[in-house]
Amino acid sequence: ETMSLLPAWVCQRGSGFRMNYFRCVMLYLITISLVGGAIICAFSPDVKYIDGLFTAASACTGTGLVAAEMNLMQTGSLVTIFILIYIGGTVFLLLPPMLYRRAVFAKLHPQLKQFVDRQTNTDLPSVNALVVVLKKRELLHRALGMMILAVFIYLFLCTFCGSFIMTGFVELYAHPPELQSRGFTKLWTASFLTISSFFNCGFTLTSDSMMQYADKPLVYIWSSGLILFGNTAAPMCLRGIVRLMHHFAGTLRLDKEALDFALKYPRLVTTHLFDHRQNLILLGFLVCINLVELVFFLGFDLSRPSMQVYGSKEQLVGVGYFQTFSTRASGMQLIDLRMLNQGMLWLYIFFMYVAAAPYVSQMYAS
Repeated sequence: ETMSLLPAWVCQRGSGFRMNYFRCVMLYLITISLVGGAIICAFSPDVKYIDGLFTAASACTGTGLVAAEMNLMQTGSLVTIFILIYIGGTVFLLLPPMLYRRAVFAKLHPQLKQFVDRQTNTDLPSVNALVVVLKKRELLHRALGMMILAVFIYLFLCTFCGSFIMTGFVELYAHPPELQSRGFTKLWTASFLTISSFFNCGFTLTSDSMMQYADKPLVYIWSSGLILFGNTAAPMCLRGIVRLMHHFAGTLRLDKEALDFALKYPRLVTTHLFDHRQNLILLGFLVCINLVELVFFLGFDLSRPSMQVYGSKEQLVGVGYFQTFSTRASGMQLIDLRMLNQGMLWLYIFFMYVAAAPYVSQMYAS
């Protein structure tokens, strides 16, 4: 009787092709890539469709590779890329699974309640077990709602507020001539750079990545922070937001019980929420990996003759700091990597290979 309450496709797993969540995500990415490529080419006739498609797919998957020069892109194409970066970003894509799970439970919940209410003998172990499971799922349903709110808050802080912070830093320096000649405002430049940094995509409006910002430390320091917030530091930041929501639940009239459930059983809620111990281990991994990479950069390239064109040793320390965070994630660069010591390039390759190891190791540990 319980199985009869479920949709037919749940009971027919071996009946051939059926749409599931993972196939929906694949279809979603393919669709926005095809449509996005067409829109890019419509706004920029000089860009071939195959190049526009590649760029669109790269934007929505955070790859950061381009098949056409950014200076060939018209404003409409760049706005399209901006949107694709956002709706394909890792943190943004935390929302669909949680929304999907809430929708499925909301659909099944009334039927399950009716099934429990129809049972005349409530002392049966199977009925009692179902009641316990149902209560836990109801609490999980509410916890998912609180987590969705936390992700929206996180996106708002890092992308919307982050764009205005970046604008303040960009205003302190001269606007790159390349962007001035194309009529791009500092607000648009800062917004694009913020989104690209946070979602670790690596696109920039300038044709030489971030090399024109090598002498603008506040810009690249904030960019490196956004790179972390949108990548390996996201679980720590999200837990911090959930904990703050839990602390002020009474004042803000939030569901404190659901937030407590999310803090106790984070991996039941979403892939990017860890417990306290796992976040400490993740933080330790990040500090060690980034510190090792920075130390090797300073040892290999701080006094290297070819690197002196980028300014004083203090400026090179800042460059090395940014490259430490960017190389493993977004792929933005302040310098021509060909100028680096070859040993440093091999080290970058190794750390790019293990870039996701800190996060994935804690996923498996949980």
